Amino acid sequence: MTKQMTKMMMMLVLAIGLTAGAATAQIKGSGGFGPVGIYTGTETAEGTFDMLSQVHYGNTFVMSSFGEWESYHLTLALNYSTNQLFPTNFIVTGGTWSLVVIRDNQFAGTLYGEVQAGSLSFTENGGISSKNVQVNLRSTGGSGLLQSKANNSISGVYTAVTNVRSKETNGSASFNF
Repeated sequence: MTKQMTKMMMMLVLAIGLTAGAATAQIKGSGGFGPVGIYTGTETAEGTFDMLSQVHYGNTFVMSSFGEWESYHLTLALNYSTNQLFPTNFIVTGGTWSLVVIRDNQFAGTLYGEVQAGSLSFTENGGISSKNVQVNLRSTGGSGLLQSKANNSISGVYTAVTNVRSKETNGSASFNF
């Protein structure tokens, strides 16, 4: 019981820290764009496996993060290769993403780009199977208020855990300018 309680407390501390970071980024933004926060959503497609290339194409996640002044809606589609030596660990080989920003209940713009690299793994804990994803993102364009910010210097990291059975996904994303 003690070990389980410690894990729960650590997750609570992590969640509070991420939430505080998100709030700080939004407040410090000076009209800027700082989508740092906790994202929840679902895995909408497991993707298609190509036997010839041994690559899974189009594993898709749809996520949202809601703040007091801004909301973010992230869609991520990634490709990953199989690893015959470690069948539960995969290398993310690419993909695409888009982030829709709603500011003061109005569309502010969209930032989009490519998945550069990352990892995907499957774990099991207490009979619950999870898919763990961590990828690096790079902006290639934008629209609306984000059009001027859409350049190659914007990068980000997306980390999430998906319950394999329910497809429920929880994670975080942060962007550097």
